[in-house]
Amino acid sequence: MPHSPLRALRSAALAVATVAVLGAVTAPSAVAARPSHPVLPTCAGRAAVKPSRFVIACADGNFALTGLRWSRWNATEGVAKGTSVVNTCDPNCAGGRFTRSRVTVRVWRLRACPTLQREIFTRMTVGTPEADGEPLTLSCPRGD
Repeated sequence: MPHSPLRALRSAALAVATVAVLGAVTAPSAVAARPSHPVLPTCAGRAAVKPSRFVIACADGNFALTGLRWSRWNATEGVAKGTSVVNTCDPNCAGGRFTRSRVTVRVWRLRACPTLQREIFTRMTVGTPEADGEPLTLSCPRGD
């Protein structure tokens, strides 16, 4: 039985949140000055300000946000509308199909990220008109 787009979105969000929490890197040092624009940490370990596209499932690309249009981006939060692109992973992720849903994205909770030398948003929700999303944890990329 195929998964609904909302169920696939919730499953992907829960899996990403679990991996992000387990793999989170804590950094005790602080960023010297608060930049005018906080950033989102990307899969490539870079800083993104108001990205129009954002991949959440970095390992396989099975969960991404596209067409993001930010109505708010300041020192406390960012809010955007866009489209989620989620693999149904039915019967498995290799054989699944990608579904699209209109979503509202909210980012908040700034934390210092020494690797990027910026403050990053560390929480994100991806909600649909039918349901609010579960909070995801975004982590500072590891420096090599």
